[in-house]
Amino acid sequence: MLNKLATKRFLAGLIDIIIMVAIDKIVLISGTSFTAAAPLYYFMSLFKYNTTVGGALLNIRIANIDGNDLTKAKKLLRAFIFVLAFFAVSLSQLIDGTNLWPLVILIVIALPMFFTKKSVSLIDFFSRSRVIKDADNTYGKYKKENALIFASAIILILSFFAFLFIRTNNCYDWAQKREFQTVIQECEKITKISRDSGMHYNLGLAYRFTKQHEKALNTIKKAKLLGNKNADFATASIYIDKKEYDVAIEIASSNLNDIKMLSVLAIAHAMKASGSNSFDELINSYAYSKAIIHKSKDLSEAEIKSDPDISMMVDTSYKFIDHTEKNFKPSQKKQADKRFKEVMKKMTSN
Repeated sequence: MLNKLATKRFLAGLIDIIIMVAIDKIVLISGTSFTAAAPLYYFMSLFKYNTTVGGALLNIRIANIDGNDLTKAKKLLRAFIFVLAFFAVSLSQLIDGTNLWPLVILIVIALPMFFTKKSVSLIDFFSRSRVIKDADNTYGKYKKENALIFASAIILILSFFAFLFIRTNNCYDWAQKREFQTVIQECEKITKISRDSGMHYNLGLAYRFTKQHEKALNTIKKAKLLGNKNADFATASIYIDKKEYDVAIEIASSNLNDIKMLSVLAIAHAMKASGSNSFDELINSYAYSKAIIHKSKDLSEAEIKSDPDISMMVDTSYKFIDHTEKNFKPSQKKQADKRFKEVMKKMTSN
């Protein structure tokens, strides 16, 4: 009997999580910041029916320990514990980009009862209440309505993921065509709820090329958390746009074996040389430009042509070196070549 009740509770929890995920997706896609929509569903269901949609469908309800209807104080306590669990786990979204709250809510509500004598979960224990079979079928008259709510939630979730798939493909196409205003207008909301690092990266680039630098940095940071390999390059490039060349140099110096990072270093030092007429910065830029050409020899012609950024970097480096060497005196060329050897040594040890 206890086992059967525990199974019902577990299934009811799954039903309720599907409904809460559906509510969460509606809120997110609407672009609002009302994060309490899912807990509000639990709170209102508990106060109105002494159960949830899942509980009503499986003929179980929440009661006092003696089996009588739940008191208002117990309802408040139970709802408060649920909300605490929800927001505690929601912090993981802010800290590391994960979103585990549906799983944790299920554990808090349902899972421990499989291992307790009287089928008691954590939320039961702390709220001094329990889940029982609705012997009188008090909520049976709501079963059709609740089944409709559950079916609607499933349809909504499936529709949401279909929409997400189509819109993600559109966003990639717009980014590839460099239609950055369209990317911002059409993809900003959907990117905030996406776990696709490329979506965040492309939105970050859209912000960058529309000169919204702080938004660009924050979005690229999220892309990095989600594992995007080009995030550091994009971040360093944004700092070049902001004319914070030393910050860009510090970021790019962390990976001298990445041809894109070498490009950041070449540009940042060139910009510093242009602003200060510093010969030392000029030969730094020269050395990193030569390093780009050297590094490009590790890549096939097809690899270079397939990436427009790398192709442009190599072409620009050849032109810069050719122009600079024409203006070098013999002693300056010697210094520049010495600096290039120092860069190559750093690349070997990096």
